[in-house]
Amino acid sequence: MQQKYVRNRDTLPTGHILLLALWFCFGWVGSNLVFTEKTFAADLFIETSRMNFEPIPVAVFPFRVDGFPEGFGYFPEEVVKADLHRSQLFDVRQIDGMENLRRKTPQRSLIQRVSSAGVHVSLWGKIERQIDQSTRKEQFVLHAFLFEGEAGRKVLRKKYTGSKKLVRKMIHRLSNMLIERYTGERGIAGTQIAFVAETNGGSKQLRVMGYDGYRPQPITDNKAPLNLFPRWSPKNNFLAFTSYLDDNPDIHVLDLKTGKTKNVVAYEGANITPSWSPDGKQLAFASSFDGDSEIYTIQADDGSGLQQLTVNGSASDFAPTWSPSGMEIAFSSDRGNSLQIYVMDADGSNVRRLTYDGRYNTAPAWSPDGFWIAYTCRKKRGRLQICRVSPDGRNPVQVTDGPGDHESPSWSPDSRHIVFSLTSRGQSHIHSVYRDGRGLEQLTKGSSRASSPSWGAWK
Repeated sequence: MQQKYVRNRDTLPTGHILLLALWFCFGWVGSNLVFTEKTFAADLFIETSRMNFEPIPVAVFPFRVDGFPEGFGYFPEEVVKADLHRSQLFDVRQIDGMENLRRKTPQRSLIQRVSSAGVHVSLWGKIERQIDQSTRKEQFVLHAFLFEGEAGRKVLRKKYTGSKKLVRKMIHRLSNMLIERYTGERGIAGTQIAFVAETNGGSKQLRVMGYDGYRPQPITDNKAPLNLFPRWSPKNNFLAFTSYLDDNPDIHVLDLKTGKTKNVVAYEGANITPSWSPDGKQLAFASSFDGDSEIYTIQADDGSGLQQLTVNGSASDFAPTWSPSGMEIAFSSDRGNSLQIYVMDADGSNVRRLTYDGRYNTAPAWSPDGFWIAYTCRKKRGRLQICRVSPDGRNPVQVTDGPGDHESPSWSPDSRHIVFSLTSRGQSHIHSVYRDGRGLEQLTKGSSRASSPSWGAWK
């Protein structure tokens, strides 16, 4: 990899100092930064209106599990219910008599009673444990039955087969099938979220979990004290992040299939906040190798083709995020004597300011549908919250309004949900919320500090 400003390993303070300063902007260690400016504030409001969609009533009967009495550590039907509820597209109903069905097949009379109660969509499933006679390996078969209409007629039967560790994925596929069948929209059940977790030894390592917080797994377990800012590639096959693995904040790319990591940005100073272009060919990032932090792009495969996009003297520009079209990049900058969100064309031209309310707006994240840019905003009593604004700067919306500091937003693939970190009383956990501010849900548990989430794309 040929790079013009390869660092002197004995000269690291500038990068460390800048990275610490940017942690303040992202809430890693809290922030007491104070800016002064004339306020040109647009009206900002908390959105409370419901999305213009009437949820579909649905009933999910308890699933029957055959030949596996110890179970999976969860009830399959509860996973389906949670998936449908999170989609915001279904009203999951509980009908008297359903709770007594565990390990039983629902009788025709009960299915019809559910339908006559106005719930014209109902689901039942059974899971069988089998031994493949040729390989002698254990496998599980999920049979799902769908009932529709006032008469509760069976209209569909689906079959999924896989190993024990794939059962939950099969259930998510079933949920997504229902979502797409009745709404035409693609479900997000089974997508994944990467995040930073503080280990018992004090280092920060990357983890990945289900979109519902299920079973976090390690992605990195290296000797670096800090691994930060994880970002999925568009096809979920790579993960870019900043790491001190080589004693400096460099940008690495992890091949999730092979487990191999490549250092693609190793300039002197701090190299942080990577962001993939929609085609997966480029990475935008912030670097201080030439003085103040500026936005650059490189080729993601080998780190070649360095292009500088911002030039602003003493100002710091960082945290780029590509638009879904690849034509624009939003970023954070303190060029106006306060920290605000800006948008520029992908070649660095046509820079314009988006946010005017308050003096602290940072960490932008462009929604996959292109309609919104979420960001961290400082609101009343100095708390950090999640806000969003349209790419033309109109319609600023405050999404969250709760205790603690809400930071580092990332969008779900369907642009209906936002995941972020919430820090309160010395604890930091990953939470998700609907884009209109409803449905707050804590995803990570325990005493470990979790932060900087990144929601992966559809596979």
